[in-house]
Amino acid sequence: EIAKKIQNNNFSSFTNLVYSRNTFKIGGVKEEEYKNENDGNCFSVLRVVKKSRVTQYLSNDTKIANNDLIGKFKVFISKADGAAGFVGLPVKAKVIGEPELGDENSICSETFLVVGPFDTRNEIENVAKYMKTQFFRFLVGLIKQKNMTKETYQLVPVQDFTQNSDINWQTSISELDEQLYEKYNLTQDEINFIKNMIKPL
Repeated sequence: EIAKKIQNNNFSSFTNLVYSRNTFKIGGVKEEEYKNENDGNCFSVLRVVKKSRVTQYLSNDTKIANNDLIGKFKVFISKADGAAGFVGLPVKAKVIGEPELGDENSICSETFLVVGPFDTRNEIENVAKYMKTQFFRFLVGLIKQKNMTKETYQLVPVQDFTQNSDINWQTSISELDEQLYEKYNLTQDEINFIKNMIKPL
């Protein structure tokens, strides 16, 4: 019922901002090609090594897919995060992991999904804040399975992430949630339901 109410409000889906998995198609790159320092002519690569997120570097001569994302800002989010929990379990869930900001020369391994592209760093900072709200994570959690795809985000409404937005992005995460609850006319019972399902960040 909450999702239906949101979709009746000039709805445009966040899934339109999410790329399919393996966006840059760098799975064939050999381990020895990764560098730990940037010589000034590299892509920075967010990847997971020994269960930890690391940033390493690849020569910008490396063949990648979706070259249109180079020169643009984006957000990276894990495509598989069972540890973040699921809506409906006895304990409150985080649902998704920590979003990571990507600058103009950033790419990622297939471990992450790409959200974007955006023209400014301020926009991706606002996107990351939005992704941390209970509102956003609840809607993702309605569809989430262990392996997440772009379709996992289909119930989430897109916002204007620029300074012209009807949302004041300069507030705290909890205050953003309150703005979103008001924007979509959620009742107190609906708000309480979301808060009971989703762990605050």
